[in-house]
Amino acid sequence: MKNGSFKLPPPAWKILAALPFAAAWAAVAQLLAVRFVDQRYQTLVMPEKLPEWTYPAALILLAAGYLGGGLLLKKHGGDAAGKGLFAAALPLLPLAFCWFFPLAYSGVIFCIFCFALAAGRLFVQFENIPEAADDGARPRRYALMLGALILLCAAWGAFQQYRSHCLLGMQWLDWGHYYESLLNTWRGRFFHLNLNHGCFIGSRFCPSLLILSPVLWAGVPGFFFAGALAVASGAFPVYLTARHFGATAAEALLFGVWYLLLPGIINLELPLLDGFHEVFLLFPAVLWAFWAYVVKRYKLAWILVLFSFGVRETAPFMFLGFGATLFLTGRRRHGAILAAASIVALVLILGVLMPLARPAGTVYDHVSFYPHLGGTIREIALSPFARPRAFWGTVLSAHSWRYYAALFLPFLFLATAAPKWWLPMLCDLAMVAADRRFDSQTLLRHYQCVMLLTLVVATLEGFRKIRAGETPRYLRWIFRGVRELDPVGGLSAATLAATLGMTFFFTQVPGLPGSDPRLGRWSDARPLMAKFLRLVEPGAEVTAGPRLAGFLVGRNEVFLSADAAEPLKRYVLVEGLVPDYRQMLLRGKLLKDRDWTLLGSEYLDDRLIQLFERKPRTADLPHNVRRLTPEAWARSGDPIPCRLPQLELRGRVERGLLIVSARIVEKIPAELDIGFATRIDCHDAPPMESFITFGNGMFPAGMAATGDVYTFAVPLPDRPRGCAVDLIRIGARRQEF
Repeated sequence: MKNGSFKLPPPAWKILAALPFAAAWAAVAQLLAVRFVDQRYQTLVMPEKLPEWTYPAALILLAAGYLGGGLLLKKHGGDAAGKGLFAAALPLLPLAFCWFFPLAYSGVIFCIFCFALAAGRLFVQFENIPEAADDGARPRRYALMLGALILLCAAWGAFQQYRSHCLLGMQWLDWGHYYESLLNTWRGRFFHLNLNHGCFIGSRFCPSLLILSPVLWAGVPGFFFAGALAVASGAFPVYLTARHFGATAAEALLFGVWYLLLPGIINLELPLLDGFHEVFLLFPAVLWAFWAYVVKRYKLAWILVLFSFGVRETAPFMFLGFGATLFLTGRRRHGAILAAASIVALVLILGVLMPLARPAGTVYDHVSFYPHLGGTIREIALSPFARPRAFWGTVLSAHSWRYYAALFLPFLFLATAAPKWWLPMLCDLAMVAADRRFDSQTLLRHYQCVMLLTLVVATLEGFRKIRAGETPRYLRWIFRGVRELDPVGGLSAATLAATLGMTFFFTQVPGLPGSDPRLGRWSDARPLMAKFLRLVEPGAEVTAGPRLAGFLVGRNEVFLSADAAEPLKRYVLVEGLVPDYRQMLLRGKLLKDRDWTLLGSEYLDDRLIQLFERKPRTADLPHNVRRLTPEAWARSGDPIPCRLPQLELRGRVERGLLIVSARIVEKIPAELDIGFATRIDCHDAPPMESFITFGNGMFPAGMAATGDVYTFAVPLPDRPRGCAVDLIRIGARRQEF
């Protein structure tokens, strides 16, 4: 056709330009198939192969890309645009391995990196965005929008934390220490913590926590809100600092939103395992101090620095790094003063104040995190030289490298423009990396706080340098083969893409792959705990499990059952059937000891909660365990398959009940969980899942003799003609009896 007819560019370029996106489609299909990302063990739960629809969908997309790509390339310059599109999308080509191999934990991070790199290159190649102009109203409007987002994030984080607490998903360790010590301070006992048998300042130097005293009137939910707000509020000084560094109001708002979207920030707003931590106060303190410094409000900056010294005993290490950075970047006087003040603070806090507050005969408890490096602070500090294999073997392990990749990926494209600003995090990074407890090396817990703060500041400094035309050569290399433009837009696009990808897979947001799947299955513990609390005298001393103690704070004196050295108090509230060996051991001891009376025993989902009181037992524990003759056992029902050789199961349907009998064939020192699915005739519903513990939790299997039989009944809906039991779990939990 002539006279304006459309002519497709050469097919070769359209095919080549489609190849990277075909590779990307394989990665997308696998990423969407990921069901759960376990950061603690660095594993994935996903199907073994791509879904069947992946391959025909890929052919359809390739055909659509071939035809539609012609229109796009014609509009943007035909053959030249085809070459540019192919060059810009080249980082997607390595993703072709997803057509042949299943993803691993590291593969998710690698895919996100490739997508982020391609996003930055494509943005630069096709960038055609007019320069945004500020008017007088927009900065105020954007600031109000960001403030509303901050409050929304804090409220959402507090709600999810309180929900986790009510579902017994959150342990008392960490948040409970700060809440109890702060509450005791206003009751006349300065930072007293029962777990420490004295002042908590000897273990965690956190006098700045007193600033949160007004939120105590709001109880536990208010405390959670204060922590989430402290983390989220860092977005506002990020916004103001970006404005000072030359960003438009819209760009500065994008920086604030980027901060709120960081996977580490979201996980600290949702600390569903640990709850509040004192280091959350560093986010507003450090980021506002940095803003105050760059706008030359030095008095405010020093006030915030001194406040930070009182947040955590290791905070001076970070400011020592900031002082070194200022010194190396030409602000020698400021850097030297900050470094000197940090050294004085370290000596004063670690050498004088904390030892004075610590009970006699105790040591700094963080030392226990590094038993492979030494038993004292000095030995641990010298371990890179004295014990190089132990130190460097931990710091440079494969687990650590995967942690580094996940931590640094959202910051690679801007923060690397200011490498000197990474110095403040080196000490904390070494402490986290050398920690033998590998679950501290995740984006879920508070150990990443100093690294996050440092990298956010380095990102802002990197943006300033790139905006000023000081882009390092290695960052310009990222855009080789695409149009030569100012790289700030491309690097920002890559940063945002990397952040969004990591947020999707590595945060605890409900419904996303990184969330804990158990929280959606667990029930609210508040009604059950209210029933137990009616049996406990207010003000009495209680020994409680780590997930139960939070319901007693402010009402009773709480001591953790996890502390084996602590004598048991008048009441003991224990959560059985959990992986905590100490609670299982304690429960077995109390069930056998006739000096303890069982006041209450209740199931909550697949957990058993029991309350004991120290008083002589006047009657035997109620249970349904008896001895049957072989003939009576044979008449108790039809055999049910059982994979545990020490146990036999039989079942029968009687009067709308499924009667199950479990018989000990061989003596075992263990707790038995019996879980099964009941398939009912004339019902189209899925199998009914049931769970019970041998002896109903009052007569553990380890206390039973060979031949003892436990019988229990499970109600069946309506009047079924019959049912079949498919065993789904028989679990033995090791325990001494």
